[in-house]
Amino acid sequence: MVWEMDELHYDSVNHDLQKFQRDFGLGATSIGRPCEGDFNDYADMYDWLSNTVQRRWQLHLMALTNKMQEKVKVLTYQEQQGGPYCAAFHLLKGCLNNGELRYLDEAELREQVYYPAIGLEWEQLWEHAANWYAKEHMRYRLWEHHAIKAAMSYLFVACDMDELPYDAELRTEPAMTQDDFIDYLSESLLDVPVVNGEELAYPVVGLGKPVFLGEYLPLHLACEQSRLTLYEAYLSWLQPTAKNKE
Repeated sequence: MVWEMDELHYDSVNHDLQKFQRDFGLGATSIGRPCEGDFNDYADMYDWLSNTVQRRWQLHLMALTNKMQEKVKVLTYQEQQGGPYCAAFHLLKGCLNNGELRYLDEAELREQVYYPAIGLEWEQLWEHAANWYAKEHMRYRLWEHHAIKAAMSYLFVACDMDELPYDAELRTEPAMTQDDFIDYLSESLLDVPVVNGEELAYPVVGLGKPVFLGEYLPLHLACEQSRLTLYEAYLSWLQPTAKNKE
């Protein structure tokens, strides 16, 4: 029968769904086992299983979000430094086994939070948590002068690297328009490294503390003067190349 042929898949789905619930303290319910004659073919069974998992997943996601809401209250100042992915990283670690696995690093979390039978991995949960935190709790900073200098450092200063990560893409002829450059920078800022929940900070001479670029408003919400200052820095950075060609 169709069901007997794919009972192993059903058991795998149930196992991963229950493991996810246990890992995050969300109870331990299982998907009820249907009767053998409930399906005409494999497609019917697959649709039922897929829809059931999706409904369960939405309920569990709501429960996990409620749990993160409680954990937000105990985030330390250090855990909130950087963009929303930093806070989300620590929120999820606080929910995992009720915080008893906080010692795990990012690679170990990928192994622990892995549920292949239901198509769920650490990165998906992390992205969900980051989007939720950005919407509900993130308090972005305005683009002040020192933040603009840090963004310039991120794009234009080698920092002991042989090559700048964005060098070839930024040296266009003609130069990017202001709108194109701001769009490009907005995307680039999403790639600021976050390792084990800590965002790479950029020092600014005279400021006395590093800058976390993820803490600043998305550039499409920044004031026109901030966008113009960044664009002018880009044009100035291009000038040595133009002079060398002459």
